[in-house]
Amino acid sequence: MKLKILLSVIFSAFPLLVSAQILRNENLSFEIPSDFIEGANLSRAGLTFFEYVPRTESVRNWTKMLTVQVLHGFPARGITGDRFQNLYAEQMRQSCPGSESRQIETGVVNSYNFQLWQNYCPLSSLTRRAEFFISKTIDGADSLYIIQYTFTSAPSEAKISEAKEYLRTIFVCDTRIASRPCSLGRQ
Repeated sequence: MKLKILLSVIFSAFPLLVSAQILRNENLSFEIPSDFIEGANLSRAGLTFFEYVPRTESVRNWTKMLTVQVLHGFPARGITGDRFQNLYAEQMRQSCPGSESRQIETGVVNSYNFQLWQNYCPLSSLTRRAEFFISKTIDGADSLYIIQYTFTSAPSEAKISEAKEYLRTIFVCDTRIASRPCSLGRQ
């Protein structure tokens, strides 16, 4: 059974595991894959961050990882998901020679703009391995949301499709706005 998580990112400075009965304001809704566990989390001014890895792996030694970042207040600073991804791609080109980054999809889910990107770094300076990842950014009204599904070896087309489909299930909602419902089903 997949664990349903909703992050209440405005009501508190720290992430909360909340139920549908107490959701307030803007929230990120996603399911942690059943074979993943939380490997790390961090909450500080302007950032909420989680890393999930397969149950048999750790954040120091992993083959795939799910990373969730909530950048509080970034929309007010004019930073959209598209702008963030373009800045990230430029930084990646400078720090990882031979890297590639391309936007593969844009759209609107639950009245929020999103972007899907495919990125590749042949040798990460952090992990000292190749990294291939699909990322989704969602332009919230209160926060910018970035979700990455990363592999340390070239994934098969089936694994790429699986990662994309997983990312497409993630959405943002807002209890203050009727057109952005926080129902637990797919939007």
